[in-house]
Amino acid sequence: MISNSQDFKKLSVLDLGFNRDLLTPSEKAKGETLKRMTLYSNYLDKYFVLVFSLKKQQLKEKKIGNMIVIPTNGFYRFDALLKMYFLGRKICRENKVDIIQAQDPIFTGFIGYLLKKEYKKPLNICVYGCDPYDENWVEEKKLNLILAPLAKFIIKQTDSIQVDGSKVSNSLIKRGGVPSSKIFYKPMVPQDIQKFKEADGKEVKKELLRNEEEKILLFVGRLEKQKNIPFLLKSFQKILQRFPKTRLIIIGEGREGEKLKDLTRKLKIENKVDWIKGIPYLKIPQYFKAADIFVLPSLYEGFPRVLMEAAMAGKAIVSTNVGGTEDIIKEGENGFIIPQNNERGFIEKISFLLEYPGIAQKMGKKSQEIMETKFDPQKTLLKQIEIWNKLVSI
Repeated sequence: MISNSQDFKKLSVLDLGFNRDLLTPSEKAKGETLKRMTLYSNYLDKYFVLVFSLKKQQLKEKKIGNMIVIPTNGFYRFDALLKMYFLGRKICRENKVDIIQAQDPIFTGFIGYLLKKEYKKPLNICVYGCDPYDENWVEEKKLNLILAPLAKFIIKQTDSIQVDGSKVSNSLIKRGGVPSSKIFYKPMVPQDIQKFKEADGKEVKKELLRNEEEKILLFVGRLEKQKNIPFLLKSFQKILQRFPKTRLIIIGEGREGEKLKDLTRKLKIENKVDWIKGIPYLKIPQYFKAADIFVLPSLYEGFPRVLMEAAMAGKAIVSTNVGGTEDIIKEGENGFIIPQNNERGFIEKISFLLEYPGIAQKMGKKSQEIMETKFDPQKTLLKQIEIWNKLVSI
């Protein structure tokens, strides 16, 4: 438990989410969510966590201290959401629940809204990337055009909104007309962020570089349309014309994987790109350390954790203008922020850092300084408890 305790009330929270890592063995978990939420539970009377899951995944209820994690185990997606609703009703009926929290403003947000109406409990919605006022999110797929009005409705009905980046907060205020008093800013700072500073990437770098290559560009994230990886690959093809001793490392997996690999073959850069998946989370810091520059080409984000990890690893960052960038990147000091799909700007800034490695290293040190000054994991952990306490006092 964190020693910097305040006079927090011992609340009971019902949390609705999607993170199945909570129900997997800790050694197989891909992130540090279980550790973070266990720390939250130390400040709560009861922490009920409902996780969207399908029966075929064979997940079982888990109890850790006063946190109870329950899978929905639906036969299909709609059934899983329906079971989340009925499980939520059962918990609210049989237990003292002070707050309902939903991890998105659409699916779990709608379930949270129904429970709020029925049991008269305050509802806190997390808007971490899924911003219905962001054109890039709305236009990503046709389904989002349908879901955006629902998300806007839920956002209007909730008691408070939790965001992890200034860009999303500003969007909700300016475009959505949400009162600033309803919005709480809390970035998801990994509890083990220090490991990204302390890691040694020398051996990993030796493994990755070959054929007299010298530099590594790193991307870490899901292989989904949101991440705009075709833009990254096309930009990288042109970067190679000037900096042929550069390698692109892409860590992640997702539905777009095979299409993206086909694209590297069409661009004739397949021998310069490594696709890596299945790396234990504990080893990920070594890859960040091995990289020379971290790149993020996304169309939209909340506050991607990878930006914090790259900064703590001491890397210069080149990112598109998504949520979180203005919180962690000081333009020209520790990285560059480029408009989405601005290929010329993206290539220019990466090329600049490749040409002047000394500047890239200085920027990396600045990144670490920003992380250590602004993003203390213990303070942000307590911020979550503070938000819940403020919500019950409204």
